[in-house]
Amino acid sequence: MTDNQLKWSWVICLIAIPFLCVHLFPGAYLPRLLSILWLDTAAPLAIGFPAVFTKQTIRIKGYSNQRVEKGISMVAKGLGVLIAVAYLCYFTIPLWLGTYNVYIRHEPLTTVEDSVSNLSSAVLAPGIYFGVTLSANPSTSYTYLFPTVYRFGNSRYKFTILTGTDIILDAQPLSASSKS
Repeated sequence: MTDNQLKWSWVICLIAIPFLCVHLFPGAYLPRLLSILWLDTAAPLAIGFPAVFTKQTIRIKGYSNQRVEKGISMVAKGLGVLIAVAYLCYFTIPLWLGTYNVYIRHEPLTTVEDSVSNLSSAVLAPGIYFGVTLSANPSTSYTYLFPTVYRFGNSRYKFTILTGTDIILDAQPLSASSKS
């Protein structure tokens, strides 16, 4: 397999298949949750593994001081490990704990019918929102991954939140019939 084919197979396996599963089964929580778990477990491994196990140094074009290049490489590797650990603490561990609560301890998924009062950050990518604040409880900020809704208006939505976390699994607009 060539290097280009290997890179594209990584992209397909790590990113495309989970996104495809999410959008093929809208409204189904298990494929959405499995895709999120897949990506949030693979991402810190993909960031941290090369940072720890690579023996290459960063080369600066037109510069030949190996000691400085090794120092820059160590800083870059440390930054990669720091990003991987932060990702684990912020996303991966809460998702696994929430999944444990729902599917092993049989706690129900939390559902809230509310409107969005504030988005405290820009959309990082299609489907990742940080700081979603709902009208009913403005003190709690949620993280929203893989939405079926890309722009929140003033309408009300049914949010499905993974129990024990502040991570929204799904947001569906409430239809006129379900409001009554």
